[in-house]
Amino acid sequence: MKFIMADGINVLLYLALIMGAVLLFFERLTGLIYKAKIARRMRAAQGKGGEETKSVSPRGKLFVLLKATTRIKSERALSLYIALNILLGFLLFIPVQAVLGAPIALAAGGAVACIPTILLRTRLQNMRINVSREGEILVTEVLNYYKMHYCNMYEAIEQASYGIREAPNSKRVLMNLSNGLSTAATDEEVKELLWDFNYSIGTSWAVILSNNMYFALTDGIKVTAALSDLTDSIAKARKALEQNRRENNEAKLMLKYLVPASYLLTIVAANRFFGFSIGKFMEYQFMTKAGLSWFMGCSGAFLVSMIAMAFLSRVKMDL
Repeated sequence: MKFIMADGINVLLYLALIMGAVLLFFERLTGLIYKAKIARRMRAAQGKGGEETKSVSPRGKLFVLLKATTRIKSERALSLYIALNILLGFLLFIPVQAVLGAPIALAAGGAVACIPTILLRTRLQNMRINVSREGEILVTEVLNYYKMHYCNMYEAIEQASYGIREAPNSKRVLMNLSNGLSTAATDEEVKELLWDFNYSIGTSWAVILSNNMYFALTDGIKVTAALSDLTDSIAKARKALEQNRRENNEAKLMLKYLVPASYLLTIVAANRFFGFSIGKFMEYQFMTKAGLSWFMGCSGAFLVSMIAMAFLSRVKMDL
């Protein structure tokens, strides 16, 4: 009974922190949902080159995610990655099943197996944010080299990938695109490369840029005016972002340090007020149904909060 009370206090602390994070980011979350709806409509209307215009299987989506975040480009490596995730979930399933039963153990094992992919998705989000905030530099460099090489988009992309210096994240994305275009032989291969380029940035302005690149590369259409307008739009978006930027350092500190500290304080409180030794606390925490259930619930809530923080504390620069 005493242990359940101590664990209950721990859960209440977690819930309070989670609710605080939700309230803190509520306005930004609703804004992101609205922007996502607008971006989805824009991509649907764009046609060629849009991220949403390509139908990809779950395995294909995972492969694209690995290529964008780890530069893994072989099917064998993808199969190995999937096998390791399944093994990770199975290793948790065995001990949890002995204490909590098969259904909860299966859910816990599945959740743990998804953690590496969630971390890769979080890494992709951070990469997209970094590239998006260099959007004005990226488009300006491509436009300048496009004019210098007499509207030759192949040369513009290649030279911009080498010449861009103030935007290291954009340089990597452009370099991958340039390397791919050097061996592309058909319009479909060009479209595939631009789809990967689009996926690495994940913004509506990247959709517009890749569409213009596609028409310039495959049909020879001059896109100077379109790229100039896009540069102006991105510049306005950057100014709006700088005016509305809010860094929530307090919430980050609470999630990173206060939540783990509250768990450690639970161990101290159990020892001081209820006479639990560390060994006895660990036994009740991980070898009993109630203790393990509460720990898994709190750990899951903490993980969800950290993921939400990674996606909501910084936003992409978009139109």
